[in-house]
Formats: sequence, structure tokens, C-alpha cells
Amino acid sequence: MPDTLKEEQADLTIVAIAASAGGLEATSLLAQNMPLGQNCCYVIAQHMAPSHKSMLVQLLSRETSLRVEQLETDTRPQADTVYVPPPGQDVIYKDDTMQLREPSPNPATPKPSADRLFKSVAEEKKELAIGIVLSGTGSDGSYGVQAIREHGGITIAQEPETCKYESMPVAAIRTGCIDLVLTPPQMGLHLNQIMAHPRDLTALRDINVDQTRSRDLFEVVRSHTGVDFRHYKETTLNRRIQRRMLAKGVDDIETYTELCRQSVEEVDALYRDFLISVTQFFRDPDQFESMQPYVQEIVAARKPGHPIRIWVPAAASGEEAYTIAMMVCEEMGGLDVVQPEDLQVFATDIDDEALDRGRRAAYPVSAIADIPQDRFDAYFEIQGDHIQISQKLRRMVMFSRHNVFQDAPFIDIDLVSIRNLLIYFNVKLQGRVISRLLYAIRPKGFLFLGTSESLGTMSHGFVQVQPDMRLFRKREPGADKIYQLPNFPTSYGADADIERRAQRNEIGSSWRQFDRLAESILKDGIVINKDRTVLRVYGDIAPYCAMTNNSIGQTSLSMLKQRYATDAASLAMVALKYNEKRAGHLHKGDDNDDLAVQITAYPLPRSDESTEDMALIGFAQIEQYQPTDEGVEKSEYVNYLEDELARNRDALQITVEQLQTSNEELQALNEELQSSNEELQSTNEELETSNEELQSTNEELITVNEELLVNSSQLERTSAELNGLIASLPNYTVMVDQGLIIRYASEAAKKKFALDERGGGYGHLSQINLPKGFPALVEICSRALIERKPETQTAKNVEGQVSVSTAPITDQTGNLFGLVMQIDETTEGVLQLE
Repeated sequence: MPDTLKEEQADLTIVAIAASAGGLEATSLLAQNMPLGQNCCYVIAQHMAPSHKSMLVQLLSRETSLRVEQLETDTRPQADTVYVPPPGQDVIYKDDTMQLREPSPNPATPKPSADRLFKSVAEEKKELAIGIVLSGTGSDGSYGVQAIREHGGITIAQEPETCKYESMPVAAIRTGCIDLVLTPPQMGLHLNQIMAHPRDLTALRDINVDQTRSRDLFEVVRSHTGVDFRHYKETTLNRRIQRRMLAKGVDDIETYTELCRQSVEEVDALYRDFLISVTQFFRDPDQFESMQPYVQEIVAARKPGHPIRIWVPAAASGEEAYTIAMMVCEEMGGLDVVQPEDLQVFATDIDDEALDRGRRAAYPVSAIADIPQDRFDAYFEIQGDHIQISQKLRRMVMFSRHNVFQDAPFIDIDLVSIRNLLIYFNVKLQGRVISRLLYAIRPKGFLFLGTSESLGTMSHGFVQVQPDMRLFRKREPGADKIYQLPNFPTSYGADADIERRAQRNEIGSSWRQFDRLAESILKDGIVINKDRTVLRVYGDIAPYCAMTNNSIGQTSLSMLKQRYATDAASLAMVALKYNEKRAGHLHKGDDNDDLAVQITAYPLPRSDESTEDMALIGFAQIEQYQPTDEGVEKSEYVNYLEDELARNRDALQITVEQLQTSNEELQALNEELQSSNEELQSTNEELETSNEELQSTNEELITVNEELLVNSSQLERTSAELNGLIASLPNYTVMVDQGLIIRYASEAAKKKFALDERGGGYGHLSQINLPKGFPALVEICSRALIERKPETQTAKNVEGQVSVSTAPITDQTGNLFGLVMQIDETTEGVLQLE
């Protein structure tokens, strides 16, 4: 390819358009306003029946000055051209060409697939991709707009109020990945505006030199959302800011910042753009395939009564969380064997809209392409225009809002999957997040990263299981080491590294000073956080601990003896609440009746948002007075109180046991109700599945009907024009079909031959009132139909001369439909047929 042509292809913007039922009208309106002279082309994925010959090329050609072509082979796209795939074929963009592909065999998958087109354009063209979703049923295109947004392109959806069928635009809007919601005529104007602005990051890079220019914008976003994005990578944020500026037609950062101050909607749009909530089932399939043996290892190491705990930060709409849940379920014996208490998958994110989609567990039909068939059959059902994850699997995945670099981490996790999130963080924030994950993962647990991510400065805490995998195992600690998370520096630039090193030294020095202070207050004790996790240990706390199967691998208060753990937890909570020291009651010692154990809690409230509340728990053995036989005898009242206390303790124990029994019965009843509900749900899913092909067929018929309506309107206009033309002819003109039925006649012919309309014509040619002396028109027309060529015959009578001219009517393929006959009269001669 010549260098100039390569450059043109590299700079070519591709506008991918998705449309379905009701989309023909929207596409026509958009075509009327498509800009000319811009270096862009258009490709339309219009759902239609595979067996129906589309008229879309002809219809759009009437609406736009752009060239409209139907794709037949691999084609290098050209500017100012609209490309339409043939019915029953998918179209993708790959290697600088538009390529046709066989569609998915699943009957519920739309044809052509807009998601498949959008994803291919996004991967190849990056920020030079534009996706438009027009009127239609279903949710095709909703995955595709996420891919376009992830790669830096622009996404547009039709205003739902202007749609005949709003399902497709609404599904795309609900993903949070739509930049603009416009009417079809407005889209053309905005496309012209978008492509008129060069995509140059130079101006945005300049704001990194002057931090105040960007700080105001980040402050606006933080005050509205509560999320601080200042420690995300600058290039990522700049690209997202530019997308929004480009979509809104703004040229400088100050103007855009002012726009965000005035528009809550724009702040929400920028916030969703920063989040980049994009995921899919079995993303990077080779990585998941390689991880399967380690999932087996996790399942094999599970102890009875202990659930497998998975944490998926930045889960977005939950596809990856459900993917891992499927893999674990398979290794545990399948959904029929695994109980909800056996597997806990925590899917967290800060995008509330994405979390809501994950809780609903309903995904576009196009997601089928990412799921192996055996797993789809086991865990999914097709319900109309979407696929639904089974209720049993949904019960094992819990969605919650959680900021991985601000909120306290989960603990005792077997596997953390945090993929394609760290690449958006700067080095400081990456270290902070991985430190939290290291703390969350249990010994020998795993960390699963994206293909482009690494551990950086935290590599000492993990061991990579295989060189070609992004799966890491937590190192075996000689002693549990707590990685304290430093505060972030408030400055940027060249001094950041110096400040970070100084801060680490300062933190280490602070802990050493705290240790000396704690040891001066107590002999034996621990430091815990609000999650009751033990952070530091002082002295010897072995007399207060109880090692059981449940406490193996634990670093929480559960490793203490029950009576001490309960007292310590309540004291720590009260001390932090009132911010003052609290001492508990005396606990009888285990070996020495003269010594009692007293627990004291000292509050350590957090100093800022980057730290957490902690408490110092001290254990002290105190001598208690025991009366001797020679001393004061116990009074009858004290004996009575002790007996009453023992009776109350027994009664309370019985009540607790009864409550537990009742709870178990209620739990069993609840399980029965859930089982009945699942059976009803299964029946409902079967009914919805049986309706699937009907819905798909109906969508295709709607598109066909729209084309027929347009053609019918065009035919009516053509018929009216033809009738007007024939009726106004001055001579005798008659049009007959192959059966010599008169279809059309001029006004002069109607009067001459006394023609009366009869249904769809004027009767048979042999039935007309032929004037005396006229030649045999039936014979002339029959011969003309047989010979299929124009012919003129002349006859004479006493009044003059009659000329009969016939011309056959055929289509482009040579099929004969009839003929046109013109009769002229002149006054001369004697009747003689030549």
C-alpha cells in the first residue's frame, strides 16, 4: 500500500451505526445530515431477516449525497462512503478492511451483530472510532459502546423519546458509556463538530506543568462523587477529559471546568468516563484456562465448614466475578452440590450503576460469544433479548460499593482478581492498593492481575506461579508482617520520590515510638483495627489465646479465648466511640484462682482519611481477694445470688439453644421455599425461551415491513405519476398485460373506446367498443407479445388512416409484463390493410 494511502487509512474515522426495529426512519434522518468532506466513513449494522433482500442501499442513496455501497467482499473503506453488509452476514473492521463474517448460529443473536462490529472498530481505530445506537428492540450494541469508550472513542445514542422502539438506545445508555444522547438530525451536526476538532493532547499535557489548572476540575469531581482521582495516571485522565471536551465542543480546560461547575450531568458523565467500567466473561481466555489447576488447588485445600472466599475489586457489572464463580463451582461438583455458604464471591466497585447491572445478572445476548457452550448450558438461560445467570449462582456472588484504595479491605481471601485496574493508577496508588490486597489474602492465597499489570515495589510479597501467567501466590511469611499504608504526598513532580522515601522513614520511626510508648503502658497486648484484625502484638499473649481448627491462619480477635475476645471487641468499640480508655470486668484465671485477668482498651482514632481507627488492647493479671475458712463466711444472701445467677445462666443457655433450633427450622423452611421458587423460575425461563425465536423473527419482520412501507409509498407515487402521464397523452394510448387485460388508458382512449374501469383495469382488449373500420387490435397485440419487439401497422378507411404502434414492456432481466399500444387517426384514403 502506498504511504499516502496508509496515512489516509490511519487517520480515517469510522462511524459504526447499530439499528433494528424502527431504525430505518432514524437511519434515513441521520443520512440526510451526514457531513460531507470529512475524513470518515460509515458502516451500518441494521438487523434484518437473512432471507430478505434488503433495499437499504437504494433507500439511503435517495437520502444522502454520500456514496452508499453494499459489502460483497473485503473492502478498504473510503471517506464519504456508507457501507451496508448483506442480510445474514456480520461485518467487522480488521487490518484496515471491512470484512464479512458468518454470524453466530444462536437464533437469538441479532444479524448483523452491532456488538461484534463495534468491538472490532474499537480495537483497530481506538480514539478514531465512533459508535451510534439507533432505534431498535433488544440490547445489541450495549457491549460494543463499552469497548469503544474503553479505547477512547465517542459513543452516541438516539434520544429514546424519538425512537419507535427504545430498547437498544436505553440499554446502551444504562451502561454509562454513552457520551451524547441526541436525535438523528442532531447527530449529523455533532459528527461534523467532533471531526472538526483535532485530537491533540498537547494542550491537556500542559496542565501537568501547572497543577492548579487540573486541580480545580478534580476538586469539582471529588466534591460531587467523593472519589479522589488525583492519583490516577495523568495520561489516562487526560484522554478521558479530552473525550468529554470533544463531545461537548469545548477547546480549553478552564472552560470545561466551568461547565462542570454548572452542570451536574456533565460531572456525572466525566465521573463515569473516569471509572471505565468495562468487563466481559472469560476475558483473556488463555489466562483463565491456565488458572484452572490453581482453582483446583484452592478447592482441595478448603476445610469443612469454611467457605472459599473470592474478592473481585473493580468488578463493574460482574461478568468476571460470575466467571470465577463458575470455575470454582465446577471444581466443587457443580451447582447442584455447592451450597451458598460454601462459596462467597465479593464483587465490589465504586460505580453504583454497574453494580446494579451485576445484581440483576442480565446481560446482552451478544455475550454468548464469550462463553464456552458447556458453561452457558450449565449457568445461563436465554430470556427474550438477554441472557440470565441462574439463581443458584447469583446467590453466591455479593455486590457492594467499596473503594479499594480508601475502604478497609476484606480479609481471609483465597483469591483476589483485580484485573485491568492497576494500569490506571500511578505508582504510589498501585503500592497502596497491592499492600491492602497482600493483607487481605490468606497464606498461600492468590492474586490475579491483568495481562499488562505488575506488582512493582510489592513484588516481595508474592511469587509468580508461572512466567507466562499473571497469577501470583502470597509468600510464606516467617512471621506475619503488617504493611502499614503511608499517606500520599501532596506534591507532584521531581520531588515526589524524595518525599516518598522520607515519608516511609517517618512512618517507621512513628511505629517505633508507638511501640516504646505501648510497652511502657502494658506488658501484654495487641493493636486491632475496626475489622478486629490484629495488627501488632506486644509481650506474650499465649495464655489468652485458644488454638482451634477455626483459628488456623487467623490474625483476628477470633484467635483469643471466647470470653476474652468478646470483652475485647466490645471494649474497643466503646473506647473508640467515646474516645477514652475503658477497662473491663475481671475474668477468672485458668490456673491460679488468686489471679484474675482484666482487659483494658485504649482508643487510637484515625488522624486523616488515609488511616483507620485502631485500638490498643492490654491484658493484665490482678490478684483478687479470696476469703479463707477462718475469714468471714459467705452470707446466705450471697449464696442465694450465686445460685440465682447459675439458674439464670442455665435458663439463658436453654433459651439460646431453643433459639438456634428455631432458627435452623426457619432456615430449612426458607430453603424449601427457595427450592419451590427456583422450580417456578425454571418453568418461567422455559416459557420465555420458547418465545425467543418468535421475538427475533418479529424484529426482523418489523424491519422488512418498514422497507415495504417505504417501497409502497414510492410505488404509490410512481403509480400516480404514471396515471397522470398516460391520462394526459393527446393520442389513443392503451397499456395491456400479457393476458391482454387493459391496465391503463389515456383520457382520449377512454372516450374513443368507451372504456369503464373494472377493478384493477378496464377489461379485456376484445371487449372494448372498437369503432367500425379499425384493425383487429387483439391480433396485433398477440403477435407483438409473441415477437417481443416494437412494431407499427397502418390501415386505411373511407374516413382516413389509422396507425397502430406497439412496444413490449420488460424488466432488466428480460421478463415480459405487457405492452403499450398507441393509435393515431388521420383523415385520408380508402380502407386497405397493409
